[in-house]
Amino acid sequence: MLIYWLALSVSYIVTAIGQVIYKMYAHTKNPWHFFWAVAFFIIAPFTSYIALQKLSVGMVFIGAAFSQVLILIMSKYTLKETLTKDHFISMTLILLGLFAFALGQ
Repeated sequence: MLIYWLALSVSYIVTAIGQVIYKMYAHTKNPWHFFWAVAFFIIAPFTSYIALQKLSVGMVFIGAAFSQVLILIMSKYTLKETLTKDHFISMTLILLGLFAFALGQ
């Protein structure tokens, strides 16, 4: 069962990394940023598929919201973006929703 949770974690992480690299591409127009963003986005469906073999569809896809939290945190440190009070409120609401969903499973 651990392998499926690992695959799910990889899916969330590569999605977030791909999004941050795509943000870099939006700023720099460097074709390598675009290439790597797409490469990371291509990995995510395969790891999600592995996770879906044993985990519920609801758990896999509700957890995708966690990627949004990762994107904000990664953007703060890699792109030096500023996190506002609204960002922290939204991250808190996402995490509370994930926690509530997990309790109901």
